[in-house]
Amino acid sequence: MSAEAWTETDREAMALALAEAGKAAAAGEVPVGAVLVSAAGEIIGRGRNRREARQDVTAHAELEALREASESAGSWRLDGSRLYVTLEPCHMCAAACRQARVAEIIFATRDPKTGALVSADRLYERPPHFHDPLLREGLEREAASRQLRDFFAALRRRNRRLARQGFSRGVLRDARISGELDRHADVDDDKDNDGSGRH
Repeated sequence: MSAEAWTETDREAMALALAEAGKAAAAGEVPVGAVLVSAAGEIIGRGRNRREARQDVTAHAELEALREASESAGSWRLDGSRLYVTLEPCHMCAAACRQARVAEIIFATRDPKTGALVSADRLYERPPHFHDPLLREGLEREAASRQLRDFFAALRRRNRRLARQGFSRGVLRDARISGELDRHADVDDDKDNDGSGRH
């Protein structure tokens, strides 16, 4: 979309979603953030990726925002709401948005591996077409992409460094989950940055 097409509300909501993604990255999670705005323009839900912290496959940013919004609204029906998310939703989150009757999804950047809206699939183009949200993309694309690139580059540097110290992948994962390993220990001291993309 052209820059003129985004409203101030759009920009403010996506800025909040990016802030949530930043919190996820700081906690060692893949940086994805989401904000749900009601039909009246009020923020009713925020979420960020917490799969590792909660060891819960459903702890995606979008679902956290939907849960908080449903609690706030006192209903699972979120008619007229708009979801702002930094990364294209997966099938699980896209289906949940449809079920919750979200009116519109605005996402910053595509996910070529698991994006269910335009990348790996086009879920809403297949029946049934009950409560399919409208889609817009590209707001703060570069900022969201940079968050992901930086996170995965840092993760690769850390894993290479720790592998040189004799840690296996399984040991690293278990230590991170248990809290025994500082997720960010010296990660920026390693200059071995290949500058490659997020995957």
